[in-house]
Amino acid sequence: MASSVRDLFADPLSPLYASGVMGVGAAPRQAQVDYAGAVSDVLASPYGIGLIQGETGTGKTFGYLVPALLDAARTGAVVMVSTNTLALQKQVFERTLPKAVAFVKAQTGKSLKVALRIGRRNFISVEAMRLAILALAAAGISREVLDLLRSIHAHLAAEPALAVRQEVSEIYGTRLREVGAPAYFFENLEIGQHPGDEDAYREMLAQCAGADVIVVNHALLATNLISFGRAMPYFEDRRSILVVDEADALPEMVKALLSRKLPLREIVALLRDMDLNISERKRSDRALKMLSDLFDEAAKAHSPHRSRVAPASVLPMGDPSLSALAGRFATGLGEVFSVVGSAFEEGRLGSVHPDDLKVAVSDMEAMRQSLTIMSAGVDPGQTCSLYWSPTRGWPGLHLDGGQPGDVISLLWRRDEMAPSALVFTSATLTGASGRINLRDFAASVGMTNGIYATCLVSAFAPASFGKMDFVVIDQRISPPVTVEDDDEESEHPTKSNPEIIEWWAAMVREAARAGGRILVLTPSHRDASSLFEAIGFVPGRMVLMDSRSAGPSVLSVFDADESAILVSAIRWTGLDMPGKIRHIVIPRFPLAPPDVVYDMLREVLMAARGVSGRKIRQRRFPISLANARRRMLQGVGRGIRVESDHVTVWVGDGRWPVPVDRKIHCPTLRERAWAASMVTAVPHRFARELDKALVFDPVNGVRTFAATLPPKRSAGRRSTIVAP
Repeated sequence: MASSVRDLFADPLSPLYASGVMGVGAAPRQAQVDYAGAVSDVLASPYGIGLIQGETGTGKTFGYLVPALLDAARTGAVVMVSTNTLALQKQVFERTLPKAVAFVKAQTGKSLKVALRIGRRNFISVEAMRLAILALAAAGISREVLDLLRSIHAHLAAEPALAVRQEVSEIYGTRLREVGAPAYFFENLEIGQHPGDEDAYREMLAQCAGADVIVVNHALLATNLISFGRAMPYFEDRRSILVVDEADALPEMVKALLSRKLPLREIVALLRDMDLNISERKRSDRALKMLSDLFDEAAKAHSPHRSRVAPASVLPMGDPSLSALAGRFATGLGEVFSVVGSAFEEGRLGSVHPDDLKVAVSDMEAMRQSLTIMSAGVDPGQTCSLYWSPTRGWPGLHLDGGQPGDVISLLWRRDEMAPSALVFTSATLTGASGRINLRDFAASVGMTNGIYATCLVSAFAPASFGKMDFVVIDQRISPPVTVEDDDEESEHPTKSNPEIIEWWAAMVREAARAGGRILVLTPSHRDASSLFEAIGFVPGRMVLMDSRSAGPSVLSVFDADESAILVSAIRWTGLDMPGKIRHIVIPRFPLAPPDVVYDMLREVLMAARGVSGRKIRQRRFPISLANARRRMLQGVGRGIRVESDHVTVWVGDGRWPVPVDRKIHCPTLRERAWAASMVTAVPHRFARELDKALVFDPVNGVRTFAATLPPKRSAGRRSTIVAP
């Protein structure tokens, strides 16, 4: 089949192009020909595992869908495609999959059934919504809000398939914010509370059970692996093909589900900021006092001769001196959970963001359950620890379910449950443009050297696709990127320098003068918020602040306004706006701030497994740097979605490496050795444009590098100084 697939993609007269499925006027691209051929090789391989990178412009999605669907039509296989986010999942399902299915039907006569699988928590109970609207009316909320909510309810009642959070946010999100609807309103409308409100969810499950092609997301895939030990728990009797798109994000998703961290100070802040009544406030104060005393008791039980536990300490709850405390910790958390839960159900969130509250409630419940199991003398299958943070010495609880690779490797370690063919793919498996070594990615998914040797490993990139120009901050005079963080509430030792934030804001305003839609990508929500405030008002421009909850509605505004500026910490991946983004501003390298608590806990747990602390520390930063390169490559890729795209990338990090031919003019500039590798985060085909990058500073704006140099003196002439 591999040769026939290659022929389909390579021949400009093949049905793939004649049918128009690839787009009007589309022509073969060698990178896509090779990519699709590699996927076909995996499907035909007896080992059936492929690690295949296809940089932006390769034509990756069609490149794996067409071979996989042709195989399904020929063999009766079921195909599962997993994407990183709900947005990407919907994009594949609605934009690309219908064309691929239509093409396969025209070629084979086989009509493949398709289904979209999302999580239960994404569904909205229409009856719960009706009751919630009545409660708001009784509370005296404004007529404008009530009228809008009633209109949405009528719409969902008439079309139950739209009773999904993402759909409501995309359709009504902007209007809900304009009228001031309560942010928590849709958070307490989960299905299962009233008769018939699970019908849409059950119908989706039935469609999936009878489907030939299912599109899921990494959260569901990870949950299946953790809960069932397999990706497809319902298809034991069929050949199965699993394609994991944006595969480099899967380990982080599994890690998020396996590990939970609950600092005591976050519980204190949560209860402080919620709108609790007097009785709840008294109960929560007693629970907090109980938890605080338990941490002190645990510290004394472990170190009876010390007045207080040292920072950077970890005490596993399995320790005999601490196991007796597990039940009391569970009781304290249960009391907090009860108070928070009742306030949450009644919408008394105060200043707490609904998303933050949901995460905290989920973490508390998981921690409480694990501690309750431990108190009964049963192994919960997870490592529960007390810790005191290395920066401030604050106490907290941590739950660790193991390494992500231990879970992901179930995809090939259990033969009876493994898919027949498995393709890990992404534009950024390597974390660097033009590299083929995928061993770091293989290690992150738990792949041994022996398994890696049997895999088909390939990386493809288009020879030409789109145009990219560059503007970099003037490294010779720019302020330091970071300064010491003196905020006592912060666990991080550094923060972005307020002075450089003003430079970044000036850079965004300079990009605005050039015209076109602007995407600003920051490494953290904290940076995004600070930069958003610094940018302020830009004449003739709408400046938007992105967030997890308002995302779909903000994106709809950004998509509709060609002069909009979007400041976001979450759009490094998944944003697909062909022909619409003219500028991408990356103020700072997307190096994730060190999670000092997680690093400390991981070091202790790995040391318990016999790994030396020195090896753990040596490996930590290279992994962080590789992730930063990967994120950078994903970020600049948001601007090149189709052949005609032309984007200018603005880099505001003074640590960006200086091109070789400019170093002679920067004798005092101290370069960091690690920063040199960041240039590999730019697609290799734009290397020449990167070497010719323009230079920016707030006073002079954008100039060529030559224009920033002092004028040369004429040889053999002396300057004459005339006294005033």
